[in-house]
Amino acid sequence: GSGLKCDLASGTCKALPGKGEPCDNGKCAKGLSCFSDGTAAAVCAGPGAAGEPCSPSAQTPCNEGLACGADGKCAAVVCQ
Repeated sequence: GSGLKCDLASGTCKALPGKGEPCDNGKCAKGLSCFSDGTAAAVCAGPGAAGEPCSPSAQTPCNEGLACGADGKCAAVVCQ
């Protein structure tokens, strides 16, 4: 079904990885995407809250009202 994957080892359906879990061949549960900061294995992440990691390429976006800063973390949008 939707949001499930086939676990070939056990022959059963299992949920796709959730937030903070390792990606399954680049796949994650609905609303999440695979993210790696280049120093660790890729994990599933969703729109980030302030201070959480993000990707400027929008692979791992920030929550509404936040933007991905140069430091790779979500921060409040500041009007200039």
